[in-house]
Amino acid sequence: MKRILKRNLFLIVCFISSSLFAQEKAAKISEAEFNSFVAVIGELQRSGSKMRDELVQVIRAEGLTPERFNEIQYNMDSPINEVDATGKELAAYKKIAAEVDRLKAEQQDMLQGYLKENGLTSERYAEIAEQVQSNEKYRERLLSIIKVQAATNQ
Repeated sequence: MKRILKRNLFLIVCFISSSLFAQEKAAKISEAEFNSFVAVIGELQRSGSKMRDELVQVIRAEGLTPERFNEIQYNMDSPINEVDATGKELAAYKKIAAEVDRLKAEQQDMLQGYLKENGLTSERYAEIAEQVQSNEKYRERLLSIIKVQAATNQ
Protein backbone atom coordinates (compact mmCIF):
# COMPACT_ATOMS: atom_id res chain seq x y z
CA MET A 1 0.00 0.00 0.00
CA LYS A 2 2.60 2.55 1.08
CA ARG A 3 4.88 1.49 -1.76
CA ILE A 4 2.19 2.19 -4.33
CA LEU A 5 1.32 5.51 -2.71
CA LYS A 6 5.01 6.44 -2.61
CA ARG A 7 5.25 5.54 -6.28
CA ASN A 8 2.25 7.72 -7.01
CA LEU A 9 3.78 10.58 -5.02
CA PHE A 10 7.07 10.13 -6.84
CA LEU A 11 5.25 10.22 -10.16
CA ILE A 12 3.43 13.38 -9.09
CA VAL A 13 6.70 15.08 -8.16
CA CYS A 14 8.26 13.95 -11.44
CA PHE A 15 5.22 15.21 -13.33
CA ILE A 16 5.44 18.57 -11.57
CA SER A 17 9.14 18.83 -12.23
CA SER A 18 8.86 17.83 -15.87
CA SER A 19 5.94 20.14 -16.52
CA LEU A 20 7.68 23.11 -14.95
CA PHE A 21 11.22 22.88 -16.19
CA ALA A 22 13.14 22.83 -19.45
CA GLN A 23 15.95 20.31 -19.57
CA GLU A 24 19.15 22.14 -20.54
CA LYS A 25 22.84 21.61 -19.93
CA ALA A 26 24.11 23.82 -17.13
CA ALA A 27 27.24 25.30 -15.69
CA LYS A 28 29.00 23.71 -12.76
CA ILE A 29 26.96 23.56 -9.56
CA SER A 30 28.23 25.89 -6.84
CA GLU A 31 28.28 24.76 -3.22
CA ALA A 32 25.51 27.25 -2.38
CA GLU A 33 23.35 26.02 -5.26
CA PHE A 34 23.85 22.39 -4.28
CA ASN A 35 22.88 23.19 -0.69
CA SER A 36 19.80 25.05 -1.93
CA PHE A 37 18.90 22.10 -4.14
CA VAL A 38 19.24 19.73 -1.17
CA ALA A 39 17.04 22.03 0.93
CA VAL A 40 14.32 22.01 -1.75
CA ILE A 41 14.51 18.20 -2.01
CA GLY A 42 14.12 17.96 1.77
CA GLU A 43 11.08 20.23 1.73
CA LEU A 44 9.55 18.20 -1.09
CA GLN A 45 10.08 14.99 0.86
CA ARG A 46 8.43 16.43 3.97
CA SER A 47 5.48 17.91 2.11
CA GLY A 48 5.18 14.73 0.05
CA SER A 49 4.92 12.66 3.20
CA LYS A 50 2.17 14.93 4.52
CA MET A 51 0.43 14.79 1.16
CA ARG A 52 0.61 10.99 1.14
CA ASP A 53 -0.92 10.82 4.63
CA GLU A 54 -3.66 13.24 3.60
CA LEU A 55 -4.40 11.19 0.51
CA VAL A 56 -4.72 7.98 2.54
CA GLN A 57 -7.20 9.74 4.84
CA VAL A 58 -9.23 10.97 1.86
CA ILE A 59 -9.28 7.49 0.32
CA ARG A 60 -10.47 5.91 3.56
CA ALA A 61 -13.03 8.67 4.15
CA GLU A 62 -14.53 7.84 0.75
CA GLY A 63 -14.89 4.19 1.76
CA LEU A 64 -12.03 2.68 -0.22
CA THR A 65 -8.76 1.17 0.87
CA PRO A 66 -5.57 2.57 -0.65
CA GLU A 67 -5.05 -0.81 -2.33
CA ARG A 68 -8.51 -0.73 -3.92
CA PHE A 69 -8.05 2.88 -5.05
CA ASN A 70 -4.73 1.97 -6.69
CA GLU A 71 -6.30 -1.07 -8.35
CA ILE A 72 -9.10 1.05 -9.81
CA GLN A 73 -6.61 3.73 -10.85
CA TYR A 74 -4.38 1.16 -12.54
CA ASN A 75 -7.32 -0.24 -14.49
CA MET A 76 -8.58 3.25 -15.40
CA ASP A 77 -5.13 4.16 -16.75
CA SER A 78 -4.73 0.92 -18.70
CA PRO A 79 -6.23 0.77 -22.19
CA ILE A 80 -6.30 -3.04 -22.01
CA ASN A 81 -7.79 -3.61 -18.57
CA GLU A 82 -11.45 -3.31 -17.87
CA VAL A 83 -12.46 -1.45 -14.72
CA ASP A 84 -14.18 -3.85 -12.36
CA ALA A 85 -15.74 -1.49 -9.83
CA THR A 86 -19.18 -0.79 -8.45
CA GLY A 87 -20.94 2.49 -9.09
CA LYS A 88 -20.25 3.48 -5.49
CA GLU A 89 -16.53 2.73 -5.91
CA LEU A 90 -16.36 4.71 -9.15
CA ALA A 91 -18.07 7.69 -7.51
CA ALA A 92 -15.58 7.51 -4.63
CA TYR A 93 -12.72 7.18 -7.11
CA LYS A 94 -13.84 10.33 -8.95
CA LYS A 95 -13.95 12.32 -5.69
CA ILE A 96 -10.52 11.05 -4.71
CA ALA A 97 -9.11 11.79 -8.18
CA ALA A 98 -10.35 15.38 -7.85
CA GLU A 99 -8.56 15.60 -4.50
CA VAL A 100 -5.39 14.22 -6.11
CA ASP A 101 -5.59 16.99 -8.72
CA ARG A 102 -5.96 19.56 -5.95
CA LEU A 103 -2.99 18.10 -4.10
CA LYS A 104 -0.88 18.16 -7.29
CA ALA A 105 -1.63 21.85 -7.77
CA GLU A 106 -0.86 22.52 -4.11
CA GLN A 107 2.43 20.62 -4.38
CA GLN A 108 3.34 22.60 -7.49
CA ASP A 109 2.69 25.88 -5.65
CA MET A 110 4.74 24.65 -2.70
CA LEU A 111 7.61 23.75 -5.01
CA GLN A 112 7.63 27.27 -6.43
CA GLY A 113 7.70 28.64 -2.88
CA TYR A 114 10.57 26.33 -1.86
CA LEU A 115 12.55 27.38 -4.90
CA LYS A 116 12.04 31.06 -4.18
CA GLU A 117 12.93 30.63 -0.48
CA ASN A 118 16.15 28.89 -1.48
CA GLY A 119 17.16 31.31 -4.21
CA LEU A 120 16.71 28.99 -7.17
CA THR A 121 14.77 29.49 -10.36
CA SER A 122 12.78 26.58 -11.71
CA GLU A 123 15.14 26.41 -14.68
CA ARG A 124 18.26 26.25 -12.50
CA TYR A 125 16.63 23.65 -10.26
CA ALA A 126 15.97 21.50 -13.34
CA GLU A 127 19.55 21.96 -14.55
CA ILE A 128 20.92 20.92 -11.16
CA ALA A 129 18.54 17.94 -11.01
CA GLU A 130 19.73 16.81 -14.44
CA GLN A 131 23.37 17.14 -13.40
CA VAL A 132 22.75 15.25 -10.16
CA GLN A 133 21.09 12.44 -12.11
CA SER A 134 23.89 12.20 -14.66
CA ASN A 135 26.90 12.81 -12.38
CA GLU A 136 27.76 9.99 -9.99
CA LYS A 137 29.67 12.30 -7.62
CA TYR A 138 26.69 14.63 -7.16
CA ARG A 139 24.25 11.72 -6.97
CA GLU A 140 26.26 9.95 -4.25
CA ARG A 141 26.61 13.18 -2.31
CA LEU A 142 22.86 13.83 -2.45
CA LEU A 143 22.03 10.27 -1.40
CA SER A 144 24.47 10.52 1.49
CA ILE A 145 22.84 13.73 2.72
CA ILE A 146 19.35 12.24 2.37
CA LYS A 147 20.39 9.16 4.38
CA VAL A 148 21.77 11.35 7.16
CA GLN A 149 18.60 13.46 7.20
CA ALA A 150 16.42 10.34 7.27
CA ALA A 151 18.41 8.91 10.18
CA THR A 152 18.09 12.12 12.20
CA ASN A 153 14.35 12.35 11.50
CA GLN A 154 13.67 8.85 12.89
